[in-house]
Amino acid sequence: MTALRTLGFAAGLRLTRLSLRTVGFRRTVAFLNGLPSLPQLGPASGGDAARWADAINRVSGRPYGGTCLDRSVFLWLLMRRRNIDGRLRIGVAYDRKQFDGHAWVELDGRVVNDDSDVAEHFTVFEEDPAGLVFS
Repeated sequence: MTALRTLGFAAGLRLTRLSLRTVGFRRTVAFLNGLPSLPQLGPASGGDAARWADAINRVSGRPYGGTCLDRSVFLWLLMRRRNIDGRLRIGVAYDRKQFDGHAWVELDGRVVNDDSDVAEHFTVFEEDPAGLVFS
């Protein structure tokens, strides 16, 4: 990956994180969903999405930061802008001691940016709280 792309992914991830923290999930996703696609960049594939996911995971370490929600929303945005129909997934788990939440992206039923069995460990929201991304 080029240094320019790395910088772009790091900046995009930080902006996504900032937006999620300041205006919330619903407004962030609504805004991102309204951005136009970029077909002029040429066709993109699931392989591109997997490479983007790896790059985002790499730049999400310090000093860039980023939670699973930040990474997944940003990847979902990249995929949508390149006409790849991924699904943002959010799930919860409770083991009598701790409540946990997690987010990831799927493409054609396969996990793109996490372990392939991640959905087995969480109860996945099937209803979309923002009305935009789960369908």
